[in-house]
Amino acid sequence: MGDFPPQGSGISNVIQLIQTITVSVDTTSITFSNLDINTDKKYMIDALINCKQNNTSYSLFVNNNTTAANYYRTELNADFGAVATTSGNDAGFIFISQAGDRLYADIKIILGDDGLTRSQTQIQRDLFGIGNQGVWLASIAYSVAIANITRLDIVGNNADSIGAGSFFRLYRIKP
Repeated sequence: MGDFPPQGSGISNVIQLIQTITVSVDTTSITFSNLDINTDKKYMIDALINCKQNNTSYSLFVNNNTTAANYYRTELNADFGAVATTSGNDAGFIFISQAGDRLYADIKIILGDDGLTRSQTQIQRDLFGIGNQGVWLASIAYSVAIANITRLDIVGNNADSIGAGSFFRLYRIKP
């Protein structure tokens, strides 16, 4: 993936890279900490995830709150030509059934005036070994009102499900 924002684009004062995490050894989670959305206004995570375990879901947690009942997810996905929707109390932004799949994800995160965190995820899923692709859209609301976002975690529900070679870039987006 190339530089984002593109060098010389004139938007570097609006979209600024905060941190890059490159996974060198299979892991279960990654963490962005020392954040301040009140200053930064909006976050975007650009990610490539190499799925290492079958039957894995990946979740986005806010401020280290990993209680599923505190999140509500609505999802639309198209895999193998079939379109499906799901919803429920969950922070999972995608479910993978096969190790070896690769996910290209863009996740946008805001803190609303009502103190509720909302995220929108767009994912392209390359299905390992079968030459097919899937598209997923997810919207997740964190239902606990907070004053600030100071930490974001992406967590796989299986041990070491985020494979080596995965990377995550966190950007701040200012109006």
